[in-house]
Formats: sequence, structure tokens, C-alpha cells
Amino acid sequence: MKFVFAFVVFAFVGLSFQAAHPKITNKGGLLCNICETVAAYVKELAEEDITEDEVTEQIEALCNVLPGQMKELCNDDVLPYVENIYDAINNQTAEEICESLSLC
Repeated sequence: MKFVFAFVVFAFVGLSFQAAHPKITNKGGLLCNICETVAAYVKELAEEDITEDEVTEQIEALCNVLPGQMKELCNDDVLPYVENIYDAINNQTAEEICESLSLC
């Protein structure tokens, strides 16, 4: 579990090295990448039978360790959708979920 958390954090930090003015909402943009990464992480947590409340806590903790704009986007634009992501994760891919939430 700690490995997964560390991997997700490093994935987000890696995103921070995108171009100086990254695209925010479209496919391949920062918000889309954050959403898809969070959705994939939610799927892993759900497969471990972790409750929705615990998943929300994990994602909140993850958002709070991200730097600058990524932390803001994660907290403001992705965290509010964790319940929707959790409910849909068994029926849709991370990409499909984020597109349906208009985050990609």
C-alpha cells in the first residue's frame, strides 16, 4: 500500500515538470492527468475492499502532499468527485470516468 501511495505521489510530482504553462482541462492536460491518476488509485483501493470514506481520506492526504497548482487542482477539482469515481470505478475505466466528469 505504501508503495502505491509513493508511486502516485511521484507520478504527480513528475507531472509538475510539464511545460511552463500546461494545458489544464483537456485530454493530456494537468487536471485530466490528476483525475486519471486519482481514479486509477481509487480503483486499486476499492479492490482492496477499502471503504469509500477511507478512500476519500487517502485521496485527501495525497492531494495535500502535492506541490502548488497540482494541490489546488486536486483539492478543488478532483477531491469533490471521489464519491462518483468510487461508485463508477467497477464499470468504467479511469479515462471514461474523468471524461464523464468533464475533467478531461
